[in-house]
Parts: sequence; structure tokens; C-alpha cells
Amino acid sequence: MSKYLLACIFVVGAALQAQQPTIPTELGTAPLTGDAASNRSNSLAYGLTVSTAFDDNATDPANVNQGRTNLTSSIQPQTALSLNRGHISSRFSYSPGYTYSSDIGTYNASSQSAGADVKYLFTKRLSLHFVNAFSLTTNPYETFQANSDVPSLGILNRPNESALGANTRNTTEQSQADLVYQLGRHTSVGAGGTFTDLRYKAITSGNSVNAASVDSCGWSGHAFYSHQWTARYSFGIQYTAQQLSSDTTTGEFSTLSHQVLGFVTIAFRPTIHLSVFAGPQRSEIDNNYLNLQSPFQFHTHRTSFAGGSSLIWQGEHNGLSANFVQQISDSGFNGGASVLVRTIDVQMQRQLTARSSVRLFGTYVSNNQLDPVSAFLLTDYASAGVGFSKSLTQHVTLNFSAQRQQFLGATGNLLQGYRQHSHDIGTVSLSYNFIRPIGR
Repeated sequence: MSKYLLACIFVVGAALQAQQPTIPTELGTAPLTGDAASNRSNSLAYGLTVSTAFDDNATDPANVNQGRTNLTSSIQPQTALSLNRGHISSRFSYSPGYTYSSDIGTYNASSQSAGADVKYLFTKRLSLHFVNAFSLTTNPYETFQANSDVPSLGILNRPNESALGANTRNTTEQSQADLVYQLGRHTSVGAGGTFTDLRYKAITSGNSVNAASVDSCGWSGHAFYSHQWTARYSFGIQYTAQQLSSDTTTGEFSTLSHQVLGFVTIAFRPTIHLSVFAGPQRSEIDNNYLNLQSPFQFHTHRTSFAGGSSLIWQGEHNGLSANFVQQISDSGFNGGASVLVRTIDVQMQRQLTARSSVRLFGTYVSNNQLDPVSAFLLTDYASAGVGFSKSLTQHVTLNFSAQRQQFLGATGNLLQGYRQHSHDIGTVSLSYNFIRPIGR
């Protein structure tokens, strides 16, 4: 009986959500399944994950031109606090980790990830949503794990994802805040901003302080209007101003862009939504190569097309998410000026039995040069994989995953140490998780 009651609550909740106007900055952030959307609030979750990963072609800083096999072991405690108190709903998480490799010494390192997701209702009409995610990783497995442990920004505000599978020391911080006011039951307006701080450093065999590095920083401000036209159709418009800057050993790069996007959202069912968006983007590019004012300073204006789509099917136990975005973004670990990025991201989850599920995922990132005088060789990135999860007991879960990471085009740029190899990674992990209710 309780299962049918939970199913009814989920369907009604999804239907109510479908009646709300689309918030552009929240596209791509919905949970994949209803199970994940209805996680327990006012609780403290804690646990430990022990894992082993095998890489068939890892990048060895001692010889970056030739990959080698690598076996790593990791231990990762996790803790998360979820609170729901009247006007405020929040979740805070923190997860340190340590990885050991007997094959490549530079893979012996610690990692950190922390996240915050806070929603506050000032009144029935006015709300604030704040998201922050921080991670520090040193190998591809840690990077993927950290991204799954922290909240995600909307697909329009995420940084370049081509660094996800790279063997670099990544320090990333992302923040997003939105203030939304409901003019009526079917109309919303809002404004907000984002901030990203990305630092990539080449891993050398001696951990040299002179290793090549890329520091990127970005901010954006946006305002939107959204209206639900009918029970099925919503439309809206959003303006965004964005500043991207990066500092590398080869120069300083800056791009200021203005973007206007129109949105149309179709609710085929309460649990199936498709959003399509498109519009122009005007960019002002200022690049200073080799930190010299002349003759390597380059200034130009470029007009480009921005657009994409987001599809979400959120079942109670099964789900599908597919996103496509084209817009100006940072260059990731490529180490140059801003680029035109096309990103495709797909995730699918299916419950096989009451205790087991399978998950498919894939990402493709294409980087296209905006600066015609740039000598940087850009790398595209593709990744695909499958994961299997089985609950052995109420608190113990066994996970298997296998994925292929492919670097396309240039596998290394002018920055020594950033050469990457396409590889396959297989992982097995055992997780111990506990949830304790808190408060009343």
C-alpha cells in the first residue's frame, strides 16, 4: 500500500512541477529518477566507499609520449546534511579521498569535494536558489567521482567539460545564484549570476613547481522572463552577459560576450519535458600573447549562434536525460582563449530488480577556435560508459563501471605536460552508507 501511495505522491508532484514556468538556469539539473527527487530531508547521511580502478593506457608524467597500465586503490568517506525547515531547504556535502597507485607514483594523491544547495522562500512569490560546488582532484577517476558527489550548475552555466578525463591537477569552484519572482501562477521573472574559478596544472614526474598551468576565471549575470502559455507549452527569453579570462604561460586572454536566448518548453507528459533554446551571441575578444602588448595583441568582435536542447524523462525508478548546448565558453585544459563549444551529454538509468540497476552515460565536447591567429591545437573529448549497482544489504552497495575516454584531434598542446592518451577505465567499489534522521 505504501508503494502505491509514494507513486501517487510522485506523479502529483511531477504534475505540479509541470505547471510551473521554465527557469532557464535550472535546465539539466533535475534528478534522473523520482527516487532521487524524493530523498529524505532533515537527515544526516554518512558512509565510506572503497574502490579499485584499472586504467589500460594511463598517462605517465615520466614518459608522456607513451601510456602504460595503472592500478589504483581509493578510499573515500562521505557525509551529507539535508535540512528542510519551513522557508528553507538545503543540502551540504563533503567528501575527502585518497588514491594509491603501485605503478605510477604521481597518482598517489588526496582529493576533496564539497557542495551546497540552498533554496530559501522569502514569500510565496519570491525565492532564492544558491548552488556551490568545489573539487580538487589529480586523476580522471577522482574527477568523475567528485562531479557525481556535488550539485551541478545548469547546462548553460557549466564550464568546458573536456578536462573531465585529463590527467591533470584540477581545482575547480563553481557558484550560481538566482532570485525568482512569480508574477502570477504561470509567469515568472528572475535575475542571477554565476562564478567559476578553474585551475589546471600539469602533473610532472618530479611535481615541479614550474609545471605548466592554466588559470581560468569567469562570471556572468543574467535576467529572464518565463510564461506558461498552456498546460503543455511554455516560452521565455533570457539575456546573459559573460566575462571569461585565462592566464597561462603563453599569454593572457579575455572575452566579454552578450547572449540573448529564446526558450520553448513542451511537456509531453508530467514526467517528460523537452526544452529548445536559440539566439545570437556577440563576443569581444582581447588576447595578449606571450604577455607582450605588441605585436602579439589581438582584438576582434565575433558573432556566433548559441542554442541547444534539454530532454528529461523522470520515471519513479527509471530515467533519461539528454542535453545539447552550443555557446562561447572557456577552453578547458587546452590553455588558450575562449572557444565555441558544442557539448552533448546523455544519461540513462533503468532499475532491473528491487535491489539492482544499470546506468548508461556519454559525453562529447567539441572545441572550435574563435581567434584566427591562435596557434593553440584544440582537443575534443568523448566519453561513454556503463555502470551497474546492486544493494547487498540495506547499507551496503556494490558498484561496477566501465568507460572509454577518447581524446580527439590534438592530444597535447604547446604546454608541456598536457599530453593525454585515450584509455579505458574499469572500476569496482563497495559503499557503506547510513542515514540518520535529525530534528523533529
